[in-house]
This record gives sequence, C-alpha cells and structure tokens, in this order.
Amino acid sequence: MVHYKEENYLIIQPGSQSTYVSFGLEDSLAPPAYVFPTKVYQSGDNFSCTDSSLPEVYPIVGGEIINIEALKYLIKVIVKSLNKQFPLKLTSLIPLLLLSSFHWSRLHIEQLTQYALEDLQFLGFNILPTCLGNLFSVSREGLATATVIDIGYERTEITPIIDYLPARFASTTVKLGGQSIDQEIRRYLPDFSPLQIDALKKSDIFEVLSHADKISSFYGLDELTKEEEGILDVAAIVTSNNTKEIIEGKKKKEKTEKPNSELEINTFPDPISGEDISVGLQRFRGCEPLLEAISHHLYIQLGKIDDLAKRQELWDNLIVVGPTTLIKGFTEALLVQLGDDWLVVPPNKAGSNALAAFQATSALSASGEQFNLQQVPRSLKPVKVPEYFPEWKSVPGSFENCLSVLGGQIYCKQIFGELGEDSFVTKDSYDDKGPLLVWDVCLS
Repeated sequence: MVHYKEENYLIIQPGSQSTYVSFGLEDSLAPPAYVFPTKVYQSGDNFSCTDSSLPEVYPIVGGEIINIEALKYLIKVIVKSLNKQFPLKLTSLIPLLLLSSFHWSRLHIEQLTQYALEDLQFLGFNILPTCLGNLFSVSREGLATATVIDIGYERTEITPIIDYLPARFASTTVKLGGQSIDQEIRRYLPDFSPLQIDALKKSDIFEVLSHADKISSFYGLDELTKEEEGILDVAAIVTSNNTKEIIEGKKKKEKTEKPNSELEINTFPDPISGEDISVGLQRFRGCEPLLEAISHHLYIQLGKIDDLAKRQELWDNLIVVGPTTLIKGFTEALLVQLGDDWLVVPPNKAGSNALAAFQATSALSASGEQFNLQQVPRSLKPVKVPEYFPEWKSVPGSFENCLSVLGGQIYCKQIFGELGEDSFVTKDSYDDKGPLLVWDVCLS
C-alpha cells in the first residue's frame, strides 16, 4: 500500500479567473501559496503561458470548461513550475487532488483523470467538487446538510448538499456574479474605466448598507431606496492639483469622525495615478440585481426538496462564499433579502415577510412552476467560517476567495492518508479499469 507524505499533497483549484494551488500540508493548514491566472495563449494547436502577443484563451468560463486542451496545458505548466522549485520532489511521490466545479461534464473529468495518470505520471489522483470542499472546510460535528452559495465572477452556483451528497436535481447556476456588480457600477458611473470600477468595488468605501445604516446615512432611506429614472448623474471627479489642496483637509477630518454611510462623498485612490477619486451615492449601489437573483433562485431550488425537515436544515446552514462576499455588508444584505422575500412568520407576527412569502408562492403557482405551500423557511442562518485555522485567518480574503481549498486539504488527509488506496485512483487500478474508475472513488 502506498503511503503519501502530507508534505507532498498537491491541490489544484482552477476557476474562471484564478487557479489556486496548495502544495504540501503543514501541521497548521495554510491558504494556497500559489495563484495562477486561468489564462493561456494559443497559436494553432500550440499553447503558451508567456507569449502575450498570441490570442488569449480562458479554459474555464462561467464555471464550465470550454477548452479542455488549454486547461490540460495550464495544469502541466503548474506541475512543471513546482518541479523546478522543488527538484527533488518526484511526481511519483505526489498525489493530486483536483477541485472541480459541480457543473463540469463527466467526459471532461474522465479526460483530466486520463491526463493526470498517463501524461503527468501521477500515481495517486482524485477529484472533489468545490461545493463539498466548502462544506468540509466549515464542517462541525454532525454538519452533513447545507446549501452552498458560491458567487463567482460570471455566475453563482447554488448547490444543496444532503448527508454529504450534492443534490444535482436541486442545483442551479445563476448567470450573475461579481461581473454584474461591475456592470451596475458602470451604469451609474459611465465615465469610470474598468480598472477604476474594480478598484472602487474592492475599496473600503463600496458597501451594501443595512436598513439602520440607510436611515442614519447622509442620504436617508428614501434617497437610497427610491427607483431612479434613467442613469444617475455622475458625481465622481478626480481631484486635481487645484482642488485637492482645498478640500483634502476637510475630507480627512470628516472621514476620521464619521462612518462611510454618513459621508456625502468619500474617496478611493485611482489605480493608475494614485490620485483620489470622489464618489457620492453611487458607492452604495450595484449589488441589488445579484441579491435579488440569488434570493429568487435559492427559493425555487430548495422548494424541490420534498423532505420539509431537510429543506429547513438547508435554510439553516447557508454557506456563502466567493470574492464578492468581501464587499462590506454583502452577506448580511443577502440574508436580509432572503428574510424579506421568503421567511415565514407566525400568524400573530404576520407582516411584510409573511405577505412576501405568500405573494411569491402565488406567483410561482400562476406561472406554472412547481412549488410547495409549506411553512418553510421558518428561519435561516449562515454557517460561520472556522475559527481554529490561524494561518487562514491571518491572510485577508483567504476564506472568501478559496475556502474550498481548505476543505480539500482536510479531504486529502483522509483519502491519501487514513483511508488508503480504495479512496483514490492509483496507477495500478487505473491500468486495470481506465479513467472510468474515477467515479468509483470520487464524491461527485
């Protein structure tokens, strides 16, 4: 029986924008040490990772593999890069765990299995859906059922997991993600460049305000919630040499004395020039379509779970991940949106929430979609990220960007360590049964 050392475990998670790589597990699990852009360059049948004069190819778009050969090449480049950095590490001593989107096709997974065993010469291989990686990363004793809401750049994947098994029939992909927020910001601030939009979205001044913050904000609840006619006037300027000296002192004083929500205008640095860019009301806008879409699709998908106890359990264990959740107030706003839309309240406390749930159910009935008029959800709760991984906690954004890698690390300790060869594809078993063997060992 092959026994792999934890220092040789290799985990690769390819995404639409970035590929996260973790090589070697320490006593204290740590975030991925390597991040590669999920992009190669192509000339005919040949690929390159350095010749930017060639056309760009993105192997994964919206969570789906659209160019399997490009993805194979990217994985080969990553493995070769690690071989150069660790020349004494033989591939035969390294087991590979590939974290996959739940929506990758069976054919693509079998092709990647074949590539790992035959071309890259790995002697141990397995694949794990990222939704299960997310579950394993936050799993406390007894947590086997949860709903993973994975908000990517181009899409959001909603995957209910029941007793450690993803419920494919109730899973869906919402065609909105972080990119939709960029598009909304561009609608409100049409003069902003893509780099400025991205910098604003990632800055401390861009946030989703709570109901209380909206009331106490500079603009007030009515101004922040009213529907706009057409495009908002652009209220952003780059402070030039003349104006900068005049208003800089006043702005700094206001920023130190008041929270962002109570400021009429706040600033963030231009990603190119470094000059301050001032933004008004628009810094609180942009997330609404995404929040509404997630709420709508989540209710429909969980409504497909016939077991009411399990359906309620899915509402009570919401795992919300992805870079978009780094936006201040986003996750809280999503929970508020879900509560306002669907939360069922007792008759003696009936109000807008109960009315919203009833109206939504009636709308589904009228449209001919399946629904169950049941008293679920009575509650909804997010699953907290683990507190007992200090290395992960010390790196800002690691939980939001690649939480599933943490689950992959925990999974590797089990399959490549304690459980033995029956839990992954070995070279000997592959020679006997071929790439179809992956379905006997993976949790897909």
